Amino acid sequence: MQRTDTIFLNVLDQTDPELMAAARHIDRTGLLRVICLPPGEGRPREPHFSIVPDEAFKDHNTYNAIVKVCEVPGVIIRWASEVPTKAEGLAADEARARARGFTETEIETHLRPWVAEFKAAQQAAMWEAEKDYKSAVENYAQAVEGTHPVVSGSDTVDLSGEKRPGA
Repeated sequence: MQRTDTIFLNVLDQTDPELMAAARHIDRTGLLRVICLPPGEGRPREPHFSIVPDEAFKDHNTYNAIVKVCEVPGVIIRWASEVPTKAEGLAADEARARARGFTETEIETHLRPWVAEFKAAQQAAMWEAEKDYKSAVENYAQAVEGTHPVVSGSDTVDLSGEKRPGA
């Protein structure tokens, strides 16, 4: 689904005087551009959504105009502060959120909060494991420091463990 700031009205839409008045109001207020298509051209087939500032919904005439324009097939207009909501069950809520143009990240954040909690717990466990690993490496390095025999190139160690110079 594509975000746009344009509403397309075909010839059939243009015959509805209430819809045209609502479209003119939205266009005049500068919320969205309205394009009246010439005969023979159709609206885009793919649904598209627009996001309108919350203040626009406070004006009664603008609100009614938005509601009327949303009757055009494929037009979805959202509040700027709108988030996916829970109502009918996870699958239906996700489908409705996708149909309103929300991204997978927004859907996950608002409809599946346990996923974010799991990811945060997983990240915390990874940080803790990394810290424990670094601590263990440091402790091992300190514990074995000075315990390895130093062997120079001219001396060799015999199987009995005695050094033989120059052998």
